[in-house]
This record gives sequence, structure tokens and C-alpha cells, in this order.
Amino acid sequence: ASLARELGAKTVGLVAPYLAYMRQDARFNEGEAITAVQYAAWLSRYLDWLVTVDPHLHRIPSLDRIYAIPSTVVQSAPAIAAWIGSHVAEPLVVGPDGESAQWAGCVAREVGCPVVTLEKVRHGDRDVEVSLPELGAWQGRTPVLIDDIISTARTMIAAIGRLRAAGATRPAVCLGVHALFADDALAALHAAGAGTVATCNTIVHPTNAIDLCEDIARSVAPLVRR
Repeated sequence: ASLARELGAKTVGLVAPYLAYMRQDARFNEGEAITAVQYAAWLSRYLDWLVTVDPHLHRIPSLDRIYAIPSTVVQSAPAIAAWIGSHVAEPLVVGPDGESAQWAGCVAREVGCPVVTLEKVRHGDRDVEVSLPELGAWQGRTPVLIDDIISTARTMIAAIGRLRAAGATRPAVCLGVHALFADDALAALHAAGAGTVATCNTIVHPTNAIDLCEDIARSVAPLVRR
């Protein structure tokens, strides 16, 4: 960024489809850095604007709280909904936890299908417990699990187990925005009984099936024309 300014750039912005370091949004252990805040302060010193896709906003309500530069968030929900509509018959959108309820509901409304939300208790990175409300009349539908980040995949694996216990008969479709897939996460997800696994192309991965390039480009265009 500094070199770009030295060479005459009028403005310098960052397009980060996956905005890293946002998951460390609190001091979970003594002595840890709150990197979401520190990283934002560092980038704000050198950049004029930021464009990203569905950043991990858990304890931080919006990017404006930590970034001192204008930020644009590209929503993946419309593209995900379009993919579901084209690839899944009789879907039931399943949110992995209470925080996902609003987002999962938005996708379900665009698809025109029902939605249920799980309650999640995380005991550790690879130890996740979830509870699921009764499926009732939706038991015969194809469950579509949606999460913003698939890292260890343990949340989705636990959800698949609960769906099976609740009587779901169709293999779950697992969708993620950001495909981190640490270690054996993808293999473990398939071993747990997942059917199709698809992600957005914010991080290059073999599961990329939902293209957000045009959505990102539309957000960037007005910023670079200033």
C-alpha cells in the first residue's frame, strides 16, 4: 500500500473475500491479543477502503466498530439461495446455532423453504454439542446445513448426527461461505454422512461451487472510480 502511494495511487483499497483474524474477537486466555481489533487498526493506517464477504461478526456488531475506513460487506446469502434453488429438491435450511438464525432465515426466505435452527454448545475446537428441534412435517426434506466458516467441520458433523437421530433420511447438503477445512475436516464431514459439500469461492478449495466474483466486483467498482 505504501509503495502504491509512492508510485502515485490516489486511493488504495483492500479486497479480502475472507477477512482473516476476525475469529479472535475477545481475550479467551490471559495474555492473548484481540487480533480482530489490532489487525483492523493496522490495516486502517494504510488503506482507504475495504471490501469483504460475510466477515465473522460474533462479539463485534459491525466492521465500523473496529475499522476506521469505509468498509463494504458483500452478502453471500443471495448466491447461496440461488445455488440451493438450482441444486436441492425440497430443501430444509438448517442454521448451526442461534447466531445463524437471521442469516439462515434470509437464505430460506429467498429459496422459499422452511428453516430450523440448532442450539450449539462448544466445549473445544473439536468438541461441539448441538440440539435440534423436532423436524415434524419437514422430516422428508433434504437438510441444507449452512455456516459462514467451515474450519474443523465439527459443528456440521454434530448437526448431521442430530439430524439422523431426529429421523432425517436424506443425506445432508453442507454449505459454507469460507472454506478453511483444517486438517481432515472434509474427509471427516463425508465420513459422518454428508452428501454434497459446496462452498463459496472466497478461499480457493476443491469444494468451491458458488461464485461471488460478480457480487464482489459490483462492490469494488464505485470505490475505484472515485
